[in-house]
Amino acid sequence: ASNGSAVTANASAATAVRMTWNGCKCKKEWTWAGIGSCNASCCNPDNDQEGPWCMVEDKTCEDADWGYCKPWQPSMTALCQDAPSGWLDNEGASCGQYRAEGWCTSEGKYGAGWDTTWGDFQEYATGGRTALQACCTCGGGHKGSATCRDAQGWRDSDGDDCQVYQESAWCTHAGRTGAGWHTSTWGQITAFATDGKSALDACCACGGGANGSSSAGAQPASAATPAA
Repeated sequence: ASNGSAVTANASAATAVRMTWNGCKCKKEWTWAGIGSCNASCCNPDNDQEGPWCMVEDKTCEDADWGYCKPWQPSMTALCQDAPSGWLDNEGASCGQYRAEGWCTSEGKYGAGWDTTWGDFQEYATGGRTALQACCTCGGGHKGSATCRDAQGWRDSDGDDCQVYQESAWCTHAGRTGAGWHTSTWGQITAFATDGKSALDACCACGGGANGSSSAGAQPASAATPAA
């Protein structure tokens, strides 16, 4: 069950007026002809792949009628932490890579990116754990409620830290590339990993981070079999 802090945070998120990545104030309620309406400041009525967006109060600020929303960050949120923290499979792939490549689903099944010729997850287990047990993105990990903290001192292979990723909109809290990331030029976020961790593993703003309890064990997920 959610604790009082989490309930309060979720209620605040639902009513808060959001901002775009450029710092422009979103309208509290709006309607876009032919697409839909939003009564929660930021919505995604057209299922835009870049994420939620809003109509802005001052279009001279955004230089447009709308903009993509900067993630709302409550101080407390229900979190899942990979267990053990920093888990890598026997070929060196991290939980962040499983997420980015679409190798698994949050329901503990094989994702669209998994090639059935690779075999099953068990063949890539380390420490007795497959991605299904170790990774939140694959339905495993340790679930709890705590303050999220970026991995201490982490920087990517170009020297950029979690704050740069957040402020540049390079990623989303859902663990995906953000509006500011140029995939066609830079490739995948996981290509900039250091010590086996990309921003998807190390940064709260990118769906990763740590809360000090990530080493706790997780219950093994049900075994899955890749589709033929």
